[in-house]
Amino acid sequence: MNLDLRYTEDQELLRDSVRAMLADHAPWTRVLKVAESPEPDDADLWRLLAVETGLAALAVPEHLGGAGGGFAETAVVLEELGRACAPVPYLGTTVATRALLHLGDTDLLRTVAAGEVIALALPFSAGPPRDDREFVSKPEVQPHFVTRNSDLAARSEVEVTLSGDGEPLLNGAVHSVAEALRARVLLVPAGGGLYAVDTSAAGVRREQVVSLDETRPLCDVSLWNVPARLLASGSGRRRRWTRRW
Repeated sequence: MNLDLRYTEDQELLRDSVRAMLADHAPWTRVLKVAESPEPDDADLWRLLAVETGLAALAVPEHLGGAGGGFAETAVVLEELGRACAPVPYLGTTVATRALLHLGDTDLLRTVAAGEVIALALPFSAGPPRDDREFVSKPEVQPHFVTRNSDLAARSEVEVTLSGDGEPLLNGAVHSVAEALRARVLLVPAGGGLYAVDTSAAGVRREQVVSLDETRPLCDVSLWNVPARLLASGSGRRRRWTRRW
């Protein structure tokens, strides 16, 4: 099988467009100014990329408000953002989008298409996956991941309890989470499942920590009796979530 990894003409045109935009709106002087400020990222640049040009939703289907592109186009944008050291939460939102596409969560995909930041609440120091897992999506069962020999959810130190109404509540902490300071929604692995948390909820606390890369801020996330929505369940409790992308 011949696999052509070269970018297409349209993708190179996208590259030229993003590069020109960043040259105008993210020169090194502005990047340095943002990195030295108390702000977690460049909110104006993110608004330009995510809302005005729709680059955050390149991989989101058109019927959900996205561009209906693929991750090749997203890779082009990531390369140019990296070239410019642009201080925006694009990578974290891209990773979260990939998970949401697997899950088929249309509500959160529309949130991404609207330019909101969604972050995956995993320790930034988490190593590459060692094991495989299979995503199960059948009409007769709830979508879930089947995992083996894994401990990433355990690293997140988040436990799941139930409220008096039987709704899930999250308690615990995740350390050194990338690009979560401005996130509207966090995707939190806990108890063998993946949960969506609204960061405006009482009990959610985010505290910025020192990052070697000042254009990619990290924060510790703590959760205290925070309501959560179950997105997917695993084959057991406190499993490590791995990827097969």
